[in-house]
Amino acid sequence: MKKFSSDDILEELMFRNVNTDMMNYIMDTMSIHSAIVKGLESIYVQQSTLLKKVDSIEKNMTKQKHITVKKIPNNKKDIVNNDLIDC
Repeated sequence: MKKFSSDDILEELMFRNVNTDMMNYIMDTMSIHSAIVKGLESIYVQQSTLLKKVDSIEKNMTKQKHITVKKIPNNKKDIVNNDLIDC
């Protein structure tokens, strides 16, 4: 589908001798439409980013924390391993 610029449409309206009020209404409607499209594109980008974050969180939720403690005789500190393992 071919996209027309505001100038193309304005030129066509003038060529067809459309009255000024109608021309202004059409141009205002196009401007509003453009703003709505930009807003929807912004929402799509935000939604896409959120979905990526949710995917990342879901991947980490399928893992469990696995803690192992090694007791070493004659040593005051134990060795603690803290790993994420698949469920």
